[in-house]
Amino acid sequence: MGGAAWRASPVTIRTLDVGADKYPAYMQVPREDNPYLGWRSIRISLEMPEFFKVQLRAILRAAALGRVRIMFP
Repeated sequence: MGGAAWRASPVTIRTLDVGADKYPAYMQVPREDNPYLGWRSIRISLEMPEFFKVQLRAILRAAALGRVRIMFP
């Protein structure tokens, strides 16, 4: 996206969205009976504040270049 287009339209950045069937290999997660209702997305971010802060800092850096919206899955 070019500079002018980036500034004209907001960009939506989605925070970490893992869980159910898509945990990354580096996360050790116990098996759940119903992973779609379990430990995922924003719940993970809230329980791992240092990891969440890294994401938010990166989004704030991007916001210095233009309009940014944040989606919390």
